[in-house]
Amino acid sequence: MDSRLGKLIPEFSVRVKELCRILKQEDIYLIPISGVRSCSEQAELFSRGRTTEEMEEQSLYFKEEGYDFLATIIDNTKPRVELAKRTTNAPGESWHQFGAALDFCLYNHGKEVVATEHSEIYHILATAIAMTGLTGGGTPRFKYEEEHVQLYATNSPFIHFRTPLLLKNALERGSSMEEAVQS
Repeated sequence: MDSRLGKLIPEFSVRVKELCRILKQEDIYLIPISGVRSCSEQAELFSRGRTTEEMEEQSLYFKEEGYDFLATIIDNTKPRVELAKRTTNAPGESWHQFGAALDFCLYNHGKEVVATEHSEIYHILATAIAMTGLTGGGTPRFKYEEEHVQLYATNSPFIHFRTPLLLKNALERGSSMEEAVQS
C-alpha cells in the first residue's frame, strides 16, 4: 500500500486497505492523494473559491468560539476566489488533521475516472465504503469532495473536543481523536 497511508491512524489505515482490496476486485484502483495535512495546508484548500469577506467571517467565528489559534491561521491565509472550492472545512474542522480522512483518485481499466452520483463506479465505491464502515464523499455533507473517505461519520472533529484548548493541544501533538479525548 502507498506510503502516504503511513501517517493515518491504524484503524483507518486498515479499513482503507480493505476498501482498496474490495475495489480492486472490480478493477477499480484507489490512489491516495492527500491523507494527513496540517492546519495551514487545510487553510490553503479552504481559501479556494472564497472571498476576503468569507475568510474574515470564518476567522470571526473561530474567535467567538475561543479558537483564536485557528483564527490566526485563517487570518494568515490569502483568499483564492479565482480557484474552485475544494472543501467546506476550515482548519481544525477536518479529519485530515487527525489522520482519519483521505482524498483519492480512482482508476478503472487504466484510466482515471470520476465517481459522479449517477455512474456505476460511484455505486460500486459507495457500496465498498459502506462495507468497510467508513464514511464517503459525494453526499451533501461532502459537497465538493466525491473522492473523500473518513473514519468518522461526523463531519467535524469539533464536537468530539470539549474545549478549544483540548483541540489545540491535540492538533499540536498530532494526536488521534481517541488519544485527544482521553487526555
